[in-house]
Amino acid sequence: MRRVSIKRQEELRQYHGLIERLGHRSELSGKPSGDHHHIAGRSGKRLVNPFNIICLTREEHDYEGAHHTWERQRELLAIVKPIRIAQGFRAEDYPQL
Repeated sequence: MRRVSIKRQEELRQYHGLIERLGHRSELSGKPSGDHHHIAGRSGKRLVNPFNIICLTREEHDYEGAHHTWERQRELLAIVKPIRIAQGFRAEDYPQL
């Protein structure tokens, strides 16, 4: 089994806490959700950046994966930003995507 660094363990702990905080409803349709989509990828700080994650249904997630364009990324980021600000996240606390 591969060892996980302490830094990576902390990132994953933050990620799972963030997912719980975001809830379990699609932020596009309001339907019950179990999937979370990283809009601009998961590398580096983007893994735990709440402005980079959107909750989706499985069908919505499949659609986003199939239609992953730069323009669609910008649309999703624009949808997520006001939601995260309303949830109490501050955009200036997270690095640019």
